[in-house]
Amino acid sequence: MSSSDRRTFLRRASLASGGASLSPLAQSLGASIRSGDGPGIPQRFVFFLHGNGIYPRHIQPEGILIPAETDRLEEAGIGGRELPPAISPLAPHKDRLTIVNGLSSRVTGPPLHSADFGALGCYSARAKIYDETIDGALAKVLPGIFPHVGLGVSDRAYDSVIYNVSAEGKGKGLPTQCQPALAFQRLFAGSTSGDARKAFDARTNVLDFLAEDVRGLRKELNPAEKQKLDYYLGAFEAMAARQEALAKAAAGLDGRWKQLDPAQLPEGAGGFAHLDAQMDIAAGALIAGLTNVVTV
Repeated sequence: MSSSDRRTFLRRASLASGGASLSPLAQSLGASIRSGDGPGIPQRFVFFLHGNGIYPRHIQPEGILIPAETDRLEEAGIGGRELPPAISPLAPHKDRLTIVNGLSSRVTGPPLHSADFGALGCYSARAKIYDETIDGALAKVLPGIFPHVGLGVSDRAYDSVIYNVSAEGKGKGLPTQCQPALAFQRLFAGSTSGDARKAFDARTNVLDFLAEDVRGLRKELNPAEKQKLDYYLGAFEAMAARQEALAKAAAGLDGRWKQLDPAQLPEGAGGFAHLDAQMDIAAGALIAGLTNVVTV
């Protein structure tokens, strides 16, 4: 990303953060991508959140002052600088890497264990009514088979799906799947074989049957009742269409990513094994074109 592109991005971000919604920023980014403007802007977005935050030094390249140590806004190249261990795997991609450091999250409120929806929403974490987050906004302007994929790691074995980071609108949280095996089944069952594929095909057949059954029943109802039934029909048709799209997208995997054995995926409380599996699942979802927005 060139310096002018970075400044444009930051200017948009600062304007959007002053409003009640992050949609203007997301729409602006989406429009740039679709029109071909801003060649450095990626077409896919991955948000990686660390519970309780990180220390600035963990992402501070060698020889660059930590923001707390300077009162100046500085821009410096990182091509010849050593990266700290936490982000050292990105070293081969320095020429495509931009680190924006010194941004404050104090807007989320007093020190808490987690900023929850406020981390990606830029609002108080103590707000009883949460609102749209940036990943939810981008999912609307860069939709995929799954508009948004949320993957998490929890230290509670009973956590399967939680809602505490991403939202598509006021009071509309987006799910975070904390069990890799269930995330795999939801995303990739159409690309597997054996019992998993049989279950996927059976689910597809059931959805097709239900949609056809509702269409037949609809002919016998009055206009008011038809309207009510149309909500169910729309839901069944949408789910059936997604199943069909998933089956077609299965060919997009064809060995281009690290294949996972669902039988070997970790269960229960999370750890590094969970994180590794979730990162592989996220990569597979992006490579296969199942989504354009992932939050881990």
